[in-house]
Amino acid sequence: MQLKWTDLAAINLDKIEDHIAKENSPLIAIDVVMSIVDGVPFIVIYRENMSTNTVEIRRVLHDAQQWPTAN
Repeated sequence: MQLKWTDLAAINLDKIEDHIAKENSPLIAIDVVMSIVDGVPFIVIYRENMSTNTVEIRRVLHDAQQWPTAN
């Protein structure tokens, strides 16, 4: 299975890292971003394409964030 990140998801990760680094060590911020798993307050929005054997990460949001409105 291949993993693809959208540009918007990559921007989300950068913003999460910057936010965590403001009050913690930058190394802690990188560690949190690299290990987003169950038990942390992040929601990963993805789409799985079985025909191409790909998972596309579309967004990474903190659960306290306001969700974007649907157009």
